Amino acid sequence: MFQDDFVNFGNERTSQVIPIERGKQFGSLPLQRLLWNRSDTDLLELVTALYESNAVKTDSGKFTKKELQSALEWMFNHPVKGSGAKLTKARDRKLEPSVFMEELKQAFSRYVLRKDDEVNRRKN
Repeated sequence: MFQDDFVNFGNERTSQVIPIERGKQFGSLPLQRLLWNRSDTDLLELVTALYESNAVKTDSGKFTKKELQSALEWMFNHPVKGSGAKLTKARDRKLEPSVFMEELKQAFSRYVLRKDDEVNRRKN
């Protein structure tokens, strides 16, 4: 079961990213393999933002940023090597240290505007 694989991901005997097997299910939804389509640094920005904002928690409430990173690496089938150095380079960017977060913010704003336009067109 997907949930069991996810829970067991962080133990010592599992040291690599495990792809989702075709045909597995999460509840009643069939899972497709998710693939990260952005840079390692973008994934690290997402991990850091989720962790620092306390947006994600576990049943026990205790986990590390590295555990969250491992979970997202597994979920997106995208291992990141040298994460410390990559995150340091991102922090050292002069103009905008969180490029990916800005792109996500803009993407959400475009979504809101598009939906508002759709609602307004239906009213008219």
